[in-house]
Amino acid sequence: MSRRNNVKQEDVKSAQPDQQDLPAEEVQLPSGPQDAEPPAVTVHVLNAHGVHELAAGSLLVICSDPGFKRAGIEHERLKVYRDGELTAGQIAQMRREPKLTLVEVG
Repeated sequence: MSRRNNVKQEDVKSAQPDQQDLPAEEVQLPSGPQDAEPPAVTVHVLNAHGVHELAAGSLLVICSDPGFKRAGIEHERLKVYRDGELTAGQIAQMRREPKLTLVEVG
């Protein structure tokens, strides 16, 4: 017989605290619907040229060398692309480029 099978049921119960022994804040369940949708993500980038809104699915491309070309695009310092404007191949090329920083809004 293994040692694990020799543990008595009362020993197992005593090792686990009862909910009554815990402070009230540790016992309470979260209130509200559990399947509520997360809020929509919207980001605003503010710079000297105005406000750029980035909705969920947008891709912000920041170029450290404006005018630099990669993935068939001459990059501005900051450009917002909507979901579907770039191909997966373009995004892959841009991700590998150290002069570009991509920020995806989820």
